[in-house]
Amino acid sequence: MKKYIFIILLIPLIFSCEKRANIDIPNSKPELVTACFAGANEDTIRLKLAWSSPIYYTSKTNLESESSATVILSKGNQHYNMKWDSIGSQYIATNTFFKENDVLKLDISYQTHKVKASCTIPSKPQYEMKYKGVEDVSNSDYISHMLVYNFTNKSTASNSYYRILFLGYYFDKSSQKVYSSNLYNSESDLLSLVAGESKEIKVYYDSYGSYYRLDSVKYYIIHCSNDYYKYHKSVYNYSGDDFFVEPSIIYNNVEGGLGIFSSYYLVTDTNIINY
Repeated sequence: MKKYIFIILLIPLIFSCEKRANIDIPNSKPELVTACFAGANEDTIRLKLAWSSPIYYTSKTNLESESSATVILSKGNQHYNMKWDSIGSQYIATNTFFKENDVLKLDISYQTHKVKASCTIPSKPQYEMKYKGVEDVSNSDYISHMLVYNFTNKSTASNSYYRILFLGYYFDKSSQKVYSSNLYNSESDLLSLVAGESKEIKVYYDSYGSYYRLDSVKYYIIHCSNDYYKYHKSVYNYSGDDFFVEPSIIYNNVEGGLGIFSSYYLVTDTNIINY
């Protein structure tokens, strides 16, 4: 018994021991942050360029968009000097019209900062999209309406990456006008599929009765690069400044800075909804 009393009395002494430590906190400097997505057959390529905001950086420096950099987008011997657009706070290159398998390079310089990246335009999406009808899901106090599709990857590549977005068009009989609204996948709009693999997609939509109801759906099939897929996947996993979640690392594929330079090939089609 005396032994246990001695141990209990010793605990406060153990935890009361203190040792002062002088820890040097690094004064990290901001880095250039790039965001650029190059699409096939598009007239204009846009690039955002800003500065990072390190946790331990204390100097009074503008950490917003950087408008004075030299930004060069190139395909082989063809170079595009991207110009600063003050209206959109971005750099733009026009008359691009890149094709599948084009290899693009990005070079950004500002004072001593040098940023480099590259990407390859993917092939045209090879897929089959089948509309399977409407599914109603009963919840506790409401009913969810979902459009059901079956998406099949027809590419022979070992692995293909897709992003599928939906836009619904509603016809208002009283005003004789058509309204559009984004529709949302019940899961993720990002897909990673092997050759021949199929995925059932369920898309939420609103039903407003016979006078204002969903008339048609336009869907956007994006065949994207692996970098495009990983970046958007990491952004979806980001939980902001919530103290009670683990931090999520945003995918980065540029050298000499931070950010993303990736590519995609977009096609669209329309589905007429029959109830």
